[in-house]
Amino acid sequence: MSLTNETKDIQSKLAEYARTGSKKEIEGARDDRLHHYRRLVYNVVKSVLDQGFPIAKEIMGEERWDDLVFDFFKRHKCQENEVWKMPSELVEFVDKTNYQESIGLPYLPELLLFEWLEIQVHGMQDVALPNTQEFGSDLDETLVINPYLEIAQFQYPVHLKSASEMEYNKGHYYLLIYRELDSHLVKFINLTGFTAILLDTLGQSPKTLRHALNEMGQSLGMEITHEIEQKAIEFIEKMVEKGVVLGVK
Repeated sequence: MSLTNETKDIQSKLAEYARTGSKKEIEGARDDRLHHYRRLVYNVVKSVLDQGFPIAKEIMGEERWDDLVFDFFKRHKCQENEVWKMPSELVEFVDKTNYQESIGLPYLPELLLFEWLEIQVHGMQDVALPNTQEFGSDLDETLVINPYLEIAQFQYPVHLKSASEMEYNKGHYYLLIYRELDSHLVKFINLTGFTAILLDTLGQSPKTLRHALNEMGQSLGMEITHEIEQKAIEFIEKMVEKGVVLGVK
């Protein structure tokens, strides 16, 4: 059943009040109880973000973290209708407002993104997986990649979790974030630029390792030598051990 325009208007005014504290006439609402509603909504938002970003909260400290959460709560109109996805909107808010500049934490957007990707990968919807056979270290076998993963590139080593390591080691970092099939635990693997592109190429559609290497050679303007092929095979063997490559079909 769809909501009436009147109901939508009441919901909109309640949401506006919850965020800003600015009172408008809301039909059926009691002034002496509205502040309780705002407090309850804020507590839900804060609880979700506290749980979603434990590393950022620890590094920023209680006061700065609470300031960020309240600023987000007051200024950002959430669009997601699933609470577990709310952390993605904090990532967007910080990025759009350049919040990191006001508090002197240049790595904050990437740290939040890193923690959100962990949530996102953990919450990925289960899909049917094909039957696979063992990888025979053959360039011409069609590889099956774990579908529950994200590959990210960062300027700061946010996965090291130490603030000093993040801020003073700016560079190029490639990270694989994936979910184990059996345990559902989210794990992380450091990648090189080459292995990140290779894994991303393999994950775009079912293909052989040779096909993926040829695509990379063409797009990057590089020669795929026998040595590169052997390094690629060794990398895939390691990914099989980790459960990132599920096998071949």
